[in-house]
Amino acid sequence: FNLERLYNMREGLTAKDDTLPARLTRDAQSADRPQTRVPLDKMPGGKDFSGRFVAKYQPIQLYAPYCYDAVNVMIAAMQKADSADPAKYMPALASLSHQGVTADIQFDGNGDLKGGAVTLYQVKQGKWQVLETVGAAK
Repeated sequence: FNLERLYNMREGLTAKDDTLPARLTRDAQSADRPQTRVPLDKMPGGKDFSGRFVAKYQPIQLYAPYCYDAVNVMIAAMQKADSADPAKYMPALASLSHQGVTADIQFDGNGDLKGGAVTLYQVKQGKWQVLETVGAAK
């Protein structure tokens, strides 16, 4: 037993009480919400990626383009370092420039993404609409 469980037992709380509100458990990718941080049509490789992804897996999942880029950047760093040893490929990752689906991916001296893009959305008449995309992806 831990302190939290003892407290819950004392207060009469059970597993059935341990749930999130429905608004937090609904599908985050419902049709009425933005599907990616930056719309696919604003990503340099978005249209091509979308066609290939949808043909193989069906609808684009929320972060699929970003995951795709992350894996490919790691692969490129390992190839550049000719090693899967993190001690060898991490320095290569820091100096890498990789043309991804989402952007030209490069890192600054702190390891942060250079020129990362962010899209601002607003709701008009109950629908999400792109207000502006700021950053690398245009």
